[in-house]
Amino acid sequence: MKKTVILIVVITLSFLAACSSGSEDNSIQASDTPSSTQAEVATPSPTPSPSPSPVHVHTLSLATCQEPPTCSECGETEGDSLPHDWREANYQEPQECLVCGEADGLPLPPNFLTLGLTLCDLDTQYPYVAATGEDIDTNTVGLVEVLNNRVIEGDDVFEAKEGFEWRMCTVRFAFFDDNAMAYGTTWACDFTDYYEISLETVVEASNEDVVIGLTYYGMDFELDLNVDFIVEERIDGWGYDSDGNDVFAVEIDGAWRVPVGYDGMLIAVYNYGNDVAFRTGDESQTNTLGNLTDEDTLWFRLA
Repeated sequence: MKKTVILIVVITLSFLAACSSGSEDNSIQASDTPSSTQAEVATPSPTPSPSPSPVHVHTLSLATCQEPPTCSECGETEGDSLPHDWREANYQEPQECLVCGEADGLPLPPNFLTLGLTLCDLDTQYPYVAATGEDIDTNTVGLVEVLNNRVIEGDDVFEAKEGFEWRMCTVRFAFFDDNAMAYGTTWACDFTDYYEISLETVVEASNEDVVIGLTYYGMDFELDLNVDFIVEERIDGWGYDSDGNDVFAVEIDGAWRVPVGYDGMLIAVYNYGNDVAFRTGDESQTNTLGNLTDEDTLWFRLA
C-alpha cells in the first residue's frame, strides 16, 4: 500500500516538470519573432563630406609712402611702402614729397632775416639821414616814406607779359632843416631781393645792361632793368608844407615787372654819402650793397 502512493507522487512530479519545460520553449520562440515596431526604424544616412573652401585672392591697393600694398578684404600687406621723393625747400614752401605731397620742416629763412635786418612799415614816415650836397661830411635829417604800393595793369607804357605783373610804389623825401637849407641835400635808394639779398652785390651806377636775379617758389627769374624797370623822379624843390613851413620835396615812382604774386621786392633808402664814387669823385669806383648801407639805412618790402 505504501509503495503505491510513492509511485503516484513521482509520476505527478514528472508531469509537472514536463509542463514547466514546455512553457519555457514557447516563450523563447515568441521572443525571436521581430515586432512590427522594430521593423519601421530607419537606418541613418551617412554624413556628407564638407566642400573645400574657395582660395582667397587678394585685392591689393597701390603702395603709398605711408603704406605697402594692402588687401582691401583681409588687410594683409605685401611688399614695401614707397620711398619719399623730396623736392627741396624754398623760401615759400617747406620740402615736399613729389609722390604723396607730404610736407616736412619749414620754408627757408629769407636772407634778409638771416642778416638781422629790420623792415620799416609802408605808408609811414621815418627820419632819413642824408649827406648835404655841398659838404659830404655834414648830414641833414629829413623824412621819407614809401607809399602807394600796388599792382598795375599792363598798357602801352607797362608792357604786359604772361606770368608777370607790374608792381609799383612811390618813395617820397622831404627836407626842411637848417643844413638842408644852407648846403642842399642828397637822396638815394636802391632795390634788391628780400629773399636772396647779399651785401656783396655790386650796385651799378647805371641801369643800362643790368640784369638782376629773383627767386620765387624755387624758380629763378631775371629782371632786365632796361625793360623790366621803369623809374620817374620828380623834384618839386623848395616850397611850403600844409603848415606853411619851408620844405624841399622829391618823389620817385618805381615800377618792376615781376612774377605774379612776387612779394620780395626790397627797397633800401640809404645815405648817398656812403657812395664811394661820390666821396672820391672817381666815377670808376664801384659800390656794394654792403658799403652803401649802414645802421641808418631804411628797408621797405613791397609785399
